[in-house]
Amino acid sequence: MSDGQNSNNDRTEVVKASLSAGSTLLVAIIAAIGGIIGSYFTGSKLVESTSVPALINARTICINAVNEDEQKFRERASSLLAAVAAFDADKSLLYQPNHNQLYQPAKSAITQAMSISTYSSERLSGLAINIATSIKTLAIADMNYGASGEAYKVLSSSMGEWPEAYSEFMKTFDIKRASCNFDESIHKSEK
Repeated sequence: MSDGQNSNNDRTEVVKASLSAGSTLLVAIIAAIGGIIGSYFTGSKLVESTSVPALINARTICINAVNEDEQKFRERASSLLAAVAAFDADKSLLYQPNHNQLYQPAKSAITQAMSISTYSSERLSGLAINIATSIKTLAIADMNYGASGEAYKVLSSSMGEWPEAYSEFMKTFDIKRASCNFDESIHKSEK
């Protein structure tokens, strides 16, 4: 019986050793799987944590660029309006025109108008070109003592349409600023 009992004990020991080795292996497998899962979640959180500041930074850069473009355009528009006002003041306030006196204000207004025409909407560009052409015609007519009634009408009409066209164009900067938020919606849909 001792042989049978030893044989049983040996089998029991083998089973215990197998279970012990198997459970150690099972624990190792579970730990490895847990580590892989933990690593995945940590990595995805790391990517997410770096992508959010990147989106915020990109949005800020985009908005700053639009703000800078808007500021530059406002400065150009201001320069044009100041030049037109200077030309009109010189033309209106002169009782006996000095033929060379309108040259500089006309040149400035024409230059500013052309600058505006390259950086604005089609409508605003058209008005700026009309303003430049009218001022040129008025200046030439004044130098040659010619008639300038039609040019003055075009100038007055263009200046009258300017505020509405300017306002319409300025709204495009708001639209551009709003488009700076496009990445946020893509980021939210990925979650």
